[in-house]
Amino acid sequence: LLGLGAVGAVSPAATARVSMSHAPEWEFFWLPEGFTVGGTAQSLNDAGQVAGTCWQDEAGRACVWSPGQAEPVLISSRISHASVISESGIAGGTITESDMPLAAPFTWADGRLTMMPKLPGAQDPVMAISNTGQVVGWAGGRRVPFSATTERVWALPGLGDSTGSARAINDDGIIVGDSGDQNSRTAPVMWHPQTGIQELWYPPRFKGGSAADLTTDGRVLVNLFNCDWGDQWDSSECRILGRPMVWTMMDRQNPNGHWLGNYRPLPHPDGYDDARGQAINDSGTVLLKARVQNEYDAFFLASDDQLLALPQPESGRLAYWALNNQGWLAGNLTVSTDGETRRASAGFIAKPRNLSASANHPATE
Repeated sequence: LLGLGAVGAVSPAATARVSMSHAPEWEFFWLPEGFTVGGTAQSLNDAGQVAGTCWQDEAGRACVWSPGQAEPVLISSRISHASVISESGIAGGTITESDMPLAAPFTWADGRLTMMPKLPGAQDPVMAISNTGQVVGWAGGRRVPFSATTERVWALPGLGDSTGSARAINDDGIIVGDSGDQNSRTAPVMWHPQTGIQELWYPPRFKGGSAADLTTDGRVLVNLFNCDWGDQWDSSECRILGRPMVWTMMDRQNPNGHWLGNYRPLPHPDGYDDARGQAINDSGTVLLKARVQNEYDAFFLASDDQLLALPQPESGRLAYWALNNQGWLAGNLTVSTDGETRRASAGFIAKPRNLSASANHPATE
């Protein structure tokens, strides 16, 4: 495993509560061996808790790591995956029990596992969770967006058909994601508890998009695309190029009762033709992933008109997934052996060095 010095010495970035022009060094804390970070924007909360998977004998089991713990807490002995954790410490994910051939969503808090109702068909990973434990995601091969509590589950309505995905929720009950529209394009949408589903109208030069995350006050991170898209980077018919933007809701509605809003483009990394936002924190800092065709992903932080690259080691690749309101990042290390990519042996949390003194967070190597 890479030593801390291999990446800690790189200093190209800063975060929300530090002026980004200062560009402090990053300090990396390796999580226990065999633990990988959940892979969503909400895999890390402000307390430093991480939702993820503990791997043993090539089987994954949902678990949660908290600062001060030597080892993660195992949520279930069944095949499972924890993908999200709320600010209140409620974890969520999917689990396969002996009497359920398909995975179903769960929540976990204070040592108690609660299975949630599910829609018929296959269940994909839970994408987000509120502080009350309401989860959102999508189900089945047709990608039906859903939301669930411990009492009930429901499919979220679409613009033109039932396909789509729910990707984030805040404590006002606002859900964002994407939906197939009347023209069979994938459009960014918001499900508002007062007004229902609405498209987040985007500039006509784009052909579709998806909302990836949102802040406590309702700012939405949206990825817009030059052609219609699925869950892949490229399609056989079009080289899909993304442009991340932040949509801010105005305090007024149109005659149809839909909330009006404005798009603000984020800076685009030089040399990369495709960029997509992964997470936004309440300070407005955005975690970006960028790519050139057939090349490795690169990761950046964007804030206003500033853009800063995140460090990569000389060997192996760091994938950054989550960004919290402390400015900390969480992700996984991937290494290659004999040309074969194997699963990361440990996840990590990265913090700007000038924030580490106030953080109660032990390093594990």
